[in-house]
Amino acid sequence: MRTGGRLGRTSGVGLLTLGLVSLPGSAAWAAAGGPADGSAANGPVLGLIQQVDTATGVVVDVPVTDSTAVSSVTVTATQWNNGANTFTFTFTLALGTGTATSGVWQSTAPLNLPLDGYTWSGTAQDADGQTSTSSLLPLGDAYLNYGITPAFHQTVFSPTTMTIADPFLTVTGELTQYNPNSGDTGRPMAGVEVQELGGAAGTGEPASDTTKSDGTFDIVWNPRSTTAPTRRRRRSRCWPTASVCSTSPDRRR
Repeated sequence: MRTGGRLGRTSGVGLLTLGLVSLPGSAAWAAAGGPADGSAANGPVLGLIQQVDTATGVVVDVPVTDSTAVSSVTVTATQWNNGANTFTFTFTLALGTGTATSGVWQSTAPLNLPLDGYTWSGTAQDADGQTSTSSLLPLGDAYLNYGITPAFHQTVFSPTTMTIADPFLTVTGELTQYNPNSGDTGRPMAGVEVQELGGAAGTGEPASDTTKSDGTFDIVWNPRSTTAPTRRRRRSRCWPTASVCSTSPDRRR
């Protein structure tokens, strides 16, 4: 049995916190943090790799610092296939933000990898010829999943003002699949339970709804209730993978 790691991911637009309870047949990259394990005592220091979703697919960022200007950074993804039939993919990064002594280096095009788990390592060289190579994974993680992830659209909370006469809050929206190789978000994600992570007042139990064939959901929640609703809950964003929830931004197509 293999255990996957977590990978940082960023995306534009506003944030909405949802929880997905069960998502069939897909793997996600979630947030990660902490120092990379290992670097040269003198020379470039590589941080953890981070996924960045773009309209054309996933690229990766790696922070690199050095007392001398960094001149090159490459990263290598090794396909994790239980030790058999592994393939490696190497990408040359370019300085994206910051400076050559403290900046974030990014792949210049979407990765376009087979959907699977990967181990990641990086090598950086500075102007003095010093080279550092290290793992780009959080300590303890065997690999990182590269696969389909959820994308939320048109998330709406209503009404904007609640009253005693009508204390229910409704959250509606649409859940689709984000393809890391193309950036496409047009395929609905059906049969996924979307939870409001705050839970009904006094219970701690989340309200939820299962996405329909077109990916839409409709959660109804009474924040004043001390009993969890039996139908649906307030709108929230999450995506299902063995009860793993993460913060996910609304996407515009």
